[in-house]
Amino acid sequence: AARRVGPSGRVAALDLNAAMLAMAQAIPQTDGPPIEWHEASAMELPFEDGSFDLVCCHQGLQFFPDQPAALREVWRVLAPGGRIAFGLWRRLEHQPFYAALAQALDQYLGPQTSAGLRTAFVLGGAADLRALVSGADFQDVHVRLHSQLIRYPSLDEYVLGYLSGSPMAPAVAALDEATRQAMLGSIRASMAEYVDDDGMASPWESHVVTARA
Repeated sequence: AARRVGPSGRVAALDLNAAMLAMAQAIPQTDGPPIEWHEASAMELPFEDGSFDLVCCHQGLQFFPDQPAALREVWRVLAPGGRIAFGLWRRLEHQPFYAALAQALDQYLGPQTSAGLRTAFVLGGAADLRALVSGADFQDVHVRLHSQLIRYPSLDEYVLGYLSGSPMAPAVAALDEATRQAMLGSIRASMAEYVDDDGMASPWESHVVTARA
């Protein structure tokens, strides 16, 4: 974003989680204006009315406790005619990897452990997404389906690596080795059609919604 707006532009990045901001700030910035970093909630954006021409949000809106309120805040900080570009996962049934993972977590750790994972897909329907954005007074709402094939040499390594960096890590670490291997076997069986001679090849599908204030 900083590279796109050029040296005379302004880019502000916001997250509720200080660790996420610290990770982002650790990436060297090579172009554009210095990025502003804000630890704050999307429910109360710390910006004046009409401050921005564009608001981007990648895989965030579905996690906000009050999505209409967050969209009203976005509308407030946009200049007249300003735009949004949001990326959100499609429903879980369109995500072979996450569907297999959620099913295995339910079986071996219980639904309470997979609840956070399932939250990522609650805005996965295009019609519901369009209605939500339109309901916040945005115009020219446009929803586009985006699919990406994710590859990794080892499905087992990918699963364990993903879980180790997730909020589910403590529950998975507490499993005995036999149960952990049984869980991996369950995921392996569910993902059999998405493994080829080069390893995992799983499609991930999202909606990209754009609109203007």
